[in-house]
Amino acid sequence: MPYDLRHTAATRWAEGGTDIATIAAWLGHANLRSVQKYIHPSLDHLNAQAEKFEQMWVAAQEKRPAGKARLQ
Repeated sequence: MPYDLRHTAATRWAEGGTDIATIAAWLGHANLRSVQKYIHPSLDHLNAQAEKFEQMWVAAQEKRPAGKARLQ
């Protein structure tokens, strides 16, 4: 049970925007690989982050000068 709470806490912290190095320190992990085993983002969170990235990408592409090549 205590380890389930660690997984829940690590996941919530990560989904809330806490960086992985801070989460590792809070959980007492010496390396980032260890803490990655505790973070289980939900499908909703992954989809929201993908949407956010797509919006940032489109906005960045719209700001590029007309003469610059665009990646497709």
